[in-house]
Amino acid sequence: MEEGSGANLWIEWAKLEVAQVRGEMYAPPVPHQEYAGLLVSLTRQEWPDTSSFDDPELVWRLHKHHHVGLIVCSTDYFH
Repeated sequence: MEEGSGANLWIEWAKLEVAQVRGEMYAPPVPHQEYAGLLVSLTRQEWPDTSSFDDPELVWRLHKHHHVGLIVCSTDYFH
């Protein structure tokens, strides 16, 4: 959600709660319209090498024992 819209739902929820306690108005951020996807999988390799994935749409990598994970984000649905 955060990569595709620019809004971290946990942070926005906290801002909403704080604004409510203080009696203030809450205004959510203006979302940007992008497409994002998440891939997470178990691997046989202890620390899989994802360095061959170097596309500009790749915005995040998971670094976890026996896992591979990537988030891609683009303004173009078909890219």
